[in-house]
Amino acid sequence: MERVCVIGSGPAGIFTLKALKALDGSRASVTCFEQRSTLGGMWHLGEGEERHSPMYEGLVINAPKEMMELPFYRFPPNLPSYPQRHVVLDHLRQFAERENLRKFIRFNCKVESVSFDKTRNVFVVRTSDESCASSISEFDYVIVASGYFAKPRDVTYPGQETFPGRIFHSRYFHSAEDFAGKRVLLSGGSFSGQDIGLKCVEAGAARVTVSTSRLNHFKYSLQGVELKPRVAEISSSTVQFSDGSSAEYDVIINCVGYLNDFPAMEADLKLHDTGTFFCPAYKQCVLPHNNRLFYIGMQQQIYTVPMFFLQATLAARVISGQLALPAINVQREAVEQDRQRAESIKDTFDAIKYQSEYMRNLGVITGVQLPDMTSSWLKWETDRRENLATYRNNNFQSFYPAE
Repeated sequence: MERVCVIGSGPAGIFTLKALKALDGSRASVTCFEQRSTLGGMWHLGEGEERHSPMYEGLVINAPKEMMELPFYRFPPNLPSYPQRHVVLDHLRQFAERENLRKFIRFNCKVESVSFDKTRNVFVVRTSDESCASSISEFDYVIVASGYFAKPRDVTYPGQETFPGRIFHSRYFHSAEDFAGKRVLLSGGSFSGQDIGLKCVEAGAARVTVSTSRLNHFKYSLQGVELKPRVAEISSSTVQFSDGSSAEYDVIINCVGYLNDFPAMEADLKLHDTGTFFCPAYKQCVLPHNNRLFYIGMQQQIYTVPMFFLQATLAARVISGQLALPAINVQREAVEQDRQRAESIKDTFDAIKYQSEYMRNLGVITGVQLPDMTSSWLKWETDRRENLATYRNNNFQSFYPAE
């Protein structure tokens, strides 16, 4: 019987457990380590030292719930397409309870290190619990499902040490109400910069500016938000932009994304982050030089839950012996082909097409054919470009008929 370790019980971890559930007790023994006291990953805000989530109070999801569904994981049909964060969290927890997935999870158990013993072909996993007691376990397979939003990307500006206000990453943004009456600069024009900018306008910020290095390619309308090119220099409360213009601010929020961070993994087992929609692994989830190690959901994402489940299903089929992987040189060639295709991505429309093709390919490999969501995703992006402030008022149809 194969011993399988899963790291993390956020959405990626939960749907990995769902994919592995059929193997448990017959072909595999599954253990999931979760460092927090509850499941849910970033959807669970937490408090105090337990607050590890990049989400914030009052967050409404930015992608339709219908594109998060699976045949066995559907939201109540009476919900709008864009429910609040806590609705998604509650639904995920109810699913885990219904599927009896908690039995696999060891809460308050942090993975401290993962190494691979090549002589015995086993992983050595060291963990610590809430009492700081350490233990060592051995596994035949490891699946890393700890999420993409772990390590904030760092950015510095010339002269920022002279800035008298706050400079912080969007991960630590909790509530727009904190910035009522403030002059707010958001550095970075992607999802978090867009959403937080609009939230600050609604909360009564005195000025809201979004600065982006891709100003000429910025296709979105942000009502009440001023757009500027990248930050060139800071002098006290004055920020100068690359076009020579300047303005004064009280706070700067860096909305510049995240880097995958795997501090517990030994060097040879770490996935090298690209910060793009491409993940440098075979089928974007299997480490080529160690096919006993899988990474789930470690690329930038259009698709979420359906992709996590298909990647985990691929892992489950490999573990059970139902799917044989090709030779390592073939895997590396496939990785390079994926990389080259990803280099052609210029905007969100391209990213949708790229990841939709990836999903179709995963469906063929795993034998799990899911509905093609490409046209709905393209409509979603069209809605966002028409009006970022109102696109969440639109509703989508579920791909799965009501029972």
